[in-house]
Amino acid sequence: MITIVESRNMSEAAMKLNMAQPTLSTSMKSFENELGFKIFEKSGRRNKLTLLGEEVYRRAKVIQQEMKFLNDLAKAESEKSKLLSVSNNFSVLAKDTLLDLYNNHKGEDMHLKVEDGAMNIIFDNVASSRSEIGIVRLFEDKKDMFKRHLSFYNLEYETLAEELICVVVGKNNPLYYIEGDVIGIEHLENCSFISHITESTDAMWMSSLRDIGVRKITMSLPNLGTVMAAVRKTNAVFIDTKKDHSHEDWYDDLRYITLSPEIKAELGMIKLKHRELSEIANEYVNLLKERIGIWNEYKAEKNSRSR
Repeated sequence: MITIVESRNMSEAAMKLNMAQPTLSTSMKSFENELGFKIFEKSGRRNKLTLLGEEVYRRAKVIQQEMKFLNDLAKAESEKSKLLSVSNNFSVLAKDTLLDLYNNHKGEDMHLKVEDGAMNIIFDNVASSRSEIGIVRLFEDKKDMFKRHLSFYNLEYETLAEELICVVVGKNNPLYYIEGDVIGIEHLENCSFISHITESTDAMWMSSLRDIGVRKITMSLPNLGTVMAAVRKTNAVFIDTKKDHSHEDWYDDLRYITLSPEIKAELGMIKLKHRELSEIANEYVNLLKERIGIWNEYKAEKNSRSR
C-alpha cells in the first residue's frame, strides 16, 4: 500500500515490487475487503487516498519505521555493531555529544542518529522504541502535564541540568546595547518574536511572558540557523538557552541576556521505564553529563572573573 501511494500509478508500484499489476490490484482489493472500507479512489490515472485511506497510510508509515528500527537492531546484534538513536528537543549539547561518541569509536561498526523534534514526537519515538532515549527541555509551569505524559507512555525521566532562559538579540535591537547582562521581562513588552516552526511548544516560554502583554510571535522559521540569521538582520528577538563555550560562533553579533525574574528550564532524559540502557546509550549519557559539567565549570569561572 505504501509503495502504491508513493508511486505515480499502480503500474510503477508493481514494477518496484517486482510483481504483476493484476496481482497487486487483487491484493489491494482483498486488503480493502478485510478492512471494510476503500483505501483508494480513482483520480485520472492515479490512485488517490480516501480520507480513511490517509489514516491507514499514516499508521502504516509508523509501522514501517518501527519495523526498520527492529531490523536495524537485529542486524546490529548479529553483526555485533553498535546502534544508538536519540530523539532531541533541539539541544545543541545533545548533537555535540554524538560527535564525542563518534570520536571515541572511530573505525568501529556503529549506527548513530540524532533526530530533532517537538516534545510529542520525542515521546512517541521513545515509547515506540524508535529512539532509545529522548533529550527534552522541561519548563516549571509544564511539569504536571509532563508527568502525566510520562505515566501515559510508561517512561521515566532524569534531570541532567538546569538552564536559564535568555533573550537573544542582534545589533538591530536597542537591547543589544544595554549595560549589564540582565534585563527585566517588561523590556520585552514591545518586542517582536521569532520561533522555530518545527517546535510546537514555544508556548511554554510564552506563557511565562503572557502577564506583561508581549506581542505574539511574528515570525516562524524552519531551523535554528535561519532563526539566528534573522535575529542578526532584524530587531526581532528569540528565546533560547546559552550555548556552551565550544560554540563561540553562536555569539557573533548576538547577545544572550538573562531575564529577571529568572525563567528556568530543565534539560533531561527520558527512556522506557524498567528497561536498561544499552552500553552505547549509557556511554552517550555519561558523555553528555561530562559536557554539562565542563560547561557549568566554565560558566562559574567566567562569572568569578567578571566579579
